[in-house]
Amino acid sequence: MNATYKQLAEAYFTGWISQNKQQILDTLSEDIYIEECYGLCYSGKKQITTWLDNWFKQGEVLSWNITEEWFDQKKDTYMCKWQFECLYKEEKGRFDGMSIITFTNDQIKTIEEFQTTAKHEYPY
Repeated sequence: MNATYKQLAEAYFTGWISQNKQQILDTLSEDIYIEECYGLCYSGKKQITTWLDNWFKQGEVLSWNITEEWFDQKKDTYMCKWQFECLYKEEKGRFDGMSIITFTNDQIKTIEEFQTTAKHEYPY
């Protein structure tokens, strides 16, 4: 696995936990594109900055733990499963998810997030 890419992804996630906007922005390319698992999309550092400012005013990431990870060297792509917990607008939320992260010039170029419920049930 490319250590630089892993470090960038970890810095991105830990920046959310510590509410360190600059740490997050430092990991991102100028033409960054992020798709949240809720369907919202952000393009470019200016939109990301506005999103972070608004999100941190109303919320706090309590934990964002990577549980599994993979790296596709041919496509410069890091993929990880994670568990996410936050407090947003005074409501606690928790879910599991996955990110597909691509890179360019040692910065994050795109992030696509996918979500599943944290509680899994086995009906049979």
